Amino acid sequence: MSISRRSTIRYTGGTGRPAAAAAAAAAAAAAAAAVASGPPPSGGPSWKQLASQITQMLVGAGILSLPFALKSGGWAALALIVGSTAVASVTAKLIIHSFNSLNERKLANPELLGRGLVTSYDQLAEEVFGRAGGLAMKGLLFFETYGVAICFTVLHAVNWPALLHLPPVLLGLPARVVVVAAVLGCFIPVAFVRPRYLSVFAIVGVIGIALLFVVLILVPFIGRGVPIADDDSCPPLGHGPGGGTGQRALCDMDGMGLATGVVLFCFGGHACLPDLYMTLPKTQRPMWDRAVDVGFSAAGLFYALAAVLAYAFWGGCVADSLTLNLMFSSPLLGSISTLAILFNTFCTMALVYVPTTRIANDALGACAHACGCGAGDDDDGTHT
Repeated sequence: MSISRRSTIRYTGGTGRPAAAAAAAAAAAAAAAAVASGPPPSGGPSWKQLASQITQMLVGAGILSLPFALKSGGWAALALIVGSTAVASVTAKLIIHSFNSLNERKLANPELLGRGLVTSYDQLAEEVFGRAGGLAMKGLLFFETYGVAICFTVLHAVNWPALLHLPPVLLGLPARVVVVAAVLGCFIPVAFVRPRYLSVFAIVGVIGIALLFVVLILVPFIGRGVPIADDDSCPPLGHGPGGGTGQRALCDMDGMGLATGVVLFCFGGHACLPDLYMTLPKTQRPMWDRAVDVGFSAAGLFYALAAVLAYAFWGGCVADSLTLNLMFSSPLLGSISTLAILFNTFCTMALVYVPTTRIANDALGACAHACGCGAGDDDDGTHT
C-alpha cells in the first residue's frame, strides 16, 4: 500500500506542473473558442434556412440581366451559368474550410491564438498579410457591401415612383427623394436585427423569386407578341427605338465576354458568406457544405430557367433588363415582376449589410477603446 501510494505521489508530483500548464492552455483555448464560435446551439438558423438565405442573397436584381447574357453569347452562354454555379459553390466551401483549418492549428497550439479564432475575411487577411492586410480587407469589404446596398436603394428610388404612379414632386420634394427616405426608414430597424435572426427574410425573398417565375410562365398566355419568331422585327422597348430581329444564336463568341461579366456579377455574394456561417449554431456548422450546395444549386437553377425562358420568348429582342420586355408584353406582369424584385432586394439588403455593420462596429469599438470609453462589442462577444 505504501509503495503504491509513494509511486502515485511521485507520478503526480513529477507531472503536476506540466499538467497544470496544459490544463490552463486548454482552458484558454476553450474560452477563445467559446467567444469566437458564434451563437449557442439553441440559436441561429438551421442549415436549410441558411441555404435559402444563400439563394435569396444571390438571386437579386442580377437575374434581370441574365437573358441579355444569352442574347450576347447565344445558347452556349448557359454553360457559363452552370460552370459559374459549380465554381462559386466550391470556392464558398473553401473559404470556410480555410478558416476551420487555421482555427484547428490555433487550438492545437494555444500560443498561436493571438487575437482569437478566425471568423471573417479581414481576420484571415490579417493572419496572412499582417495588420495592414487586415485593414485593407476591411476597407474592401466595407465599400463593396455598402456599395451594393446603395445600388439596391437606387433601384428602389427609380422603380417605386413608376409603379405607384407618383407625381414628380411629393411633399415638396422630388418623388425619388421621398422614396429613398421611406426605404431607409423601413430598413434602419432591420439593420439592428441580429444576423442569426435574418433567415426569416429569406422566406419573403424566395417568394419574390418564385413570383417572378410565375410571371414568366404566364407571359405567353397573357402577354402580347410572345414568343417572337427569329425573323420578326424587335419592338421598341422602354424609351429606345426598336431594331434587330428575334434571331436566336447557338454561340456568339463576339458577345461571350460580355455574357461572362454579366454571369459572374450574379455570383458576387462571397463577401457575406463568412458572416452567414457565423450565424449557424455549432450543431449545424458541419452541414455548411450541404447548405452551400443546395443554396448555390437553387440559385443556378433559377438563373438558368429565367435566362432560358426569356431568351426562348424574345430571342434577339431581349432587352438589357428583363422588366422592359415584360412591361411591353404585359404592363400588369411587368409591374408584378418589378414588385417581386424590389421585395427581394429589400430583404437581401439586410444580409448584404451584415459585413458593413460588423466592420463599422469594430471601428467604433476600437475608437472607444482607444479613448478609454470601453469597447463596442455585442453582449455575447460576437457579431452574430
